Amino acid sequence: MPVNDEWTDKEWTSINGLVGGLVQNMGLSQKLKECEALLAWDEVIEPNWKLVAKPSKLHKGRLEVWVSGAVRRTQLMFLQQEIIEKINERVGQKVVEELVIRNQRP
Repeated sequence: MPVNDEWTDKEWTSINGLVGGLVQNMGLSQKLKECEALLAWDEVIEPNWKLVAKPSKLHKGRLEVWVSGAVRRTQLMFLQQEIIEKINERVGQKVVEELVIRNQRP
């Protein structure tokens, strides 16, 4: 197999760099951060909440969370700013601006 003499080691980029460039060029960076934020939920939320509150979707800074019961919904409302800060810190940028807390459907 012939070697292309025009390419030097400095010009070769890592797979990570290529993928990162593609993601950015295709406008997917924000969507990946949103996915990271959804995955961060389980890492930042207290264990007792994992069974009763589940994130559903994140769009335009609004994280929708389904909660079982009105009492828990009210409790989560008091914790929402702390949760938002923890998720954004975990992701490394401000992705979540608001929690939309909904009662879980029966």
